[in-house]
Amino acid sequence: MRQAGYRTYLGVFLVTLSLLMLEVTLTRIFSVILFYHFAVLSISLALFGSAAAGVVLYFFPDFFQKENSETTLTILSLMYSVSVVVSFVVFLQIPAGYWDVSFGNFVTLSLAYVTLSLPFFFGGLTLSFILKTMTSQISHIYFADLLGAASGCLLALWFLNLMGGPGTVFAAAFIGALASLAFCTSRPSRLRYSNLAWLGVSITLLVLNTRFDIFDIKFVKGTLESDTLYEGWNSFSRVTVFPEDEQAQVFGWGLSPNYQYENPGWMRLTIDAMAETPIIRFNGDWESVRFLKYDASSLVYYLGNNSKVFVIGPGGGRDVLSALMFGARQIDGVELNPLIVQAVRNHFADYAGHIYDDPRVNIYTDDGRNFLAKSSERYDVIQASAVDTWAATAAGAFTLSENTLYTQEAFQMYRRRLTPEGILTFSRFIYPGDRYGEALRLTSLALASWKADGVQDPSQYLMLVGNLNAAEDEGYISLLLKNSPFTIQEVEKIERVSQEMGFSVLYAPFGRGHGVIRELVTAPDYEAFWENYPIDISPPTDDRPFFFQMVKLTDIPRIGLQAVFTSEEKLRLVPIATLGVLLTLVFSLVLIFILGPMWLYRRRDLQNTDRNGLFLLYYVCIGIGFMLIEIGLIQKFVLFLGHPTYALAIVLSSLLLSSGIGSFTTRQVAPERAAQVASRIGLGLIFLLPLYILFLPTLQYNFMSLHQLLKIIVSICGLFPIGLMMGTFFPLGIKLAIINQAETAIPWYWAVNGAASVFASVFAIAVGLQFGISAELIGGWLIYLIATSILSVFALQQRAATTRNTPSMT
Repeated sequence: MRQAGYRTYLGVFLVTLSLLMLEVTLTRIFSVILFYHFAVLSISLALFGSAAAGVVLYFFPDFFQKENSETTLTILSLMYSVSVVVSFVVFLQIPAGYWDVSFGNFVTLSLAYVTLSLPFFFGGLTLSFILKTMTSQISHIYFADLLGAASGCLLALWFLNLMGGPGTVFAAAFIGALASLAFCTSRPSRLRYSNLAWLGVSITLLVLNTRFDIFDIKFVKGTLESDTLYEGWNSFSRVTVFPEDEQAQVFGWGLSPNYQYENPGWMRLTIDAMAETPIIRFNGDWESVRFLKYDASSLVYYLGNNSKVFVIGPGGGRDVLSALMFGARQIDGVELNPLIVQAVRNHFADYAGHIYDDPRVNIYTDDGRNFLAKSSERYDVIQASAVDTWAATAAGAFTLSENTLYTQEAFQMYRRRLTPEGILTFSRFIYPGDRYGEALRLTSLALASWKADGVQDPSQYLMLVGNLNAAEDEGYISLLLKNSPFTIQEVEKIERVSQEMGFSVLYAPFGRGHGVIRELVTAPDYEAFWENYPIDISPPTDDRPFFFQMVKLTDIPRIGLQAVFTSEEKLRLVPIATLGVLLTLVFSLVLIFILGPMWLYRRRDLQNTDRNGLFLLYYVCIGIGFMLIEIGLIQKFVLFLGHPTYALAIVLSSLLLSSGIGSFTTRQVAPERAAQVASRIGLGLIFLLPLYILFLPTLQYNFMSLHQLLKIIVSICGLFPIGLMMGTFFPLGIKLAIINQAETAIPWYWAVNGAASVFASVFAIAVGLQFGISAELIGGWLIYLIATSILSVFALQQRAATTRNTPSMT
């Protein structure tokens, strides 16, 4: 077998670095062009392309000869780099829709999927060929592979902040070109000149696109985007600002219908072309923005003035402007997205009246819950108006819009930061046909949180007011949740203001309220009410923080797939339906393009040893187990690190790097000892994982107030042992196959491992939505328990064989 040199290891490192950069970047681009729940496609694309490449390599060995390995690697990596550019440019021309069920939309989405799978196919083909021709150096190669993947994950976030989504794609192509140059070690030749020429083209495209945006995004959510005043990218969003529409009405989420308003003008700021926040024109004249007094989200200020206010997600500044109008003495706003703060404070500061520079206003860039955990301040009002997460972060594929602002533990944290008479106010929407889903879930969250905090009768602590249409099936609601029971005077005050503004008091203490909200609050058994309601309105927790997902996968057969995509509430139903469709899609693709061809044409390779069944099961297990644990840990660390992007960067890079080191440590393990060593490592992992499942939430809570850098260090140290152990399973399995004369079936093991990972990338998210994030970790533990059991069988068989072959002493 050909021996790998340092240039080969460098090439492997650069290819995997580029592949991970592309994969992470596509989660961002899918969220912008399609919708946040399509971000999961990038993961399945990467894994599917890699596994399919292994199958092609297996079927056409004559095209991939060991004698021409240098030339083959140079050409494959060059084709990878070229395909990154070509496929992305083609993808930008496809007007893919994002949720309508139609044949045309299916065709465009299929075309997009096939187009973007090409780079992962060629990248996977490059790595598969190296594994085939250099099996004896699997530990070193696997180390370079995982080290490159870990570096690519971190670099993707840096490039996204630096040059946006399209620029990062071209940067990935440039790094792929460098990999091709690393593989090409021969003297000057036509191939080397081609390499250098493409390297020049790729860096030229990178520079030109960074400077002139020549390959910018055209179609978003199926429509052509134009007339943007501002565009900014970072690792978790694309922020755009559109010019003021002179024909638009005054902006308000829940404005009273009983008044006439003058529109001061406002600009639309969007995140990933979906979530919106207004930048309101303000010239210092409070009469021009007087309409803010008559919005349902401002009701809390009628119960007191001169308040100390904390705003979660101030966005374009509307809630800050409202608080200033009502005479707040101090306003602390925490905005997660620095691009939004920059837009309001810098680019459109004159338009917004410099409200973020008001001496009473302090704006911080952080996660609202993390900020409060580190703070000792107490507030009269804590407000969050329509805070959404309809945008995938770079980690969106793994998280599917979990929101740790809307959990029981979060609400209990908010209560600890309220003054004795302080009020927490959250606002949400009611949509036609959604059965009051958000309103009921928000109410359930309030009841459960206060009850868990020791309140005997939480119904005395909350009010819920809605600005609804005549049929009361659409509108905007505002929840007021007090740290102490509401007084009759406060209830009557809100009643009087609501009547003047045409709002409906859906629930208030002292017998007020009507409809399904009142039924829930006055129900003798909350859990029975949640269980019997048609949709899931149970309160989210940190382990299942999916506030907006009110339909479980098991509900899809009852609702019907077509109804899901065509109902009025499809915005919240589609993600779940999409996940179900993706599960079916990836399973079908794996069968058709990977396992099916392998079984039809190469199943004879599985007949060379009677242990192939165990080997196949083993590689399926480590593929599924790794993904379940990886995705579960990313979701677990979102709250601790403050944002899904940070969780992705730290968890993924830590696991990949430590797994690479784990692979490297197996280089000295003789094939005869592989089963014994691997089974012992497996037992260590089986012992360690339950400790993480049981104690990780408590440890994270206790360390929540640490400085961000210290939290990153703690996270890396905590994750390293798990990654170190999991990284040994693949190379030790290869050595075990060699000692059992199963080398011819190694492509089979690569294929089933890749296929299992493809499926598990979507399956893990489904498990988390259905049963909670801890269920993903428990599932991963069970899968590794099976893998360890298989290793124990091999170890016992190896020991028995050794005993038989050892001559007895007489």
